[in-house]
Amino acid sequence: QVCECQDLVDGATLCVVEARPGLTKTIGIAGASPSNAGSDNASKAKTAGHQQREQRPEYQYTNGVRYTGQWLGDVCDGQGLQFWPDGAKYEGQFVDSKAAGIGRLEQADGDVYEGSWLADRAHGQGTYTQADGARFEGQWEEDKQHGQGSEHWPDGAVYIGQYEHGM
Repeated sequence: QVCECQDLVDGATLCVVEARPGLTKTIGIAGASPSNAGSDNASKAKTAGHQQREQRPEYQYTNGVRYTGQWLGDVCDGQGLQFWPDGAKYEGQFVDSKAAGIGRLEQADGDVYEGSWLADRAHGQGTYTQADGARFEGQWEEDKQHGQGSEHWPDGAVYIGQYEHGM
């Protein structure tokens, strides 16, 4: 990663991080006061040297996956909707073309995960509901139940407790 910081007016600093060649993200304006954060100079500095997120029409990848939503350069970044050829779909936030933030994945078999994502994996608080009605609500880590959670089955059975790496 490469970080460039620029001094702006009134002692404010703009830092831009290049996560990989051609993709930069603004980290923030340090020291900016409400009176100078919206000034023309600060606005120009914010857009100089990095790409802006933009909404684009549907794009279809060679593997049949379709994406509609926001882009940052050549990657899906921001709010979007992705469809797979088998009928699965994800609606939510993306970072660097991966599900990250809050989103909902509906699998082709009817199972649904709704909650936090990190690098295309369930990570944080979320709910997984199976097509048969079984449901897990709780903490996830790298696509596995991990931490406090509760599991409810269609026959009325319930488990509330700790999970570790999916068990």
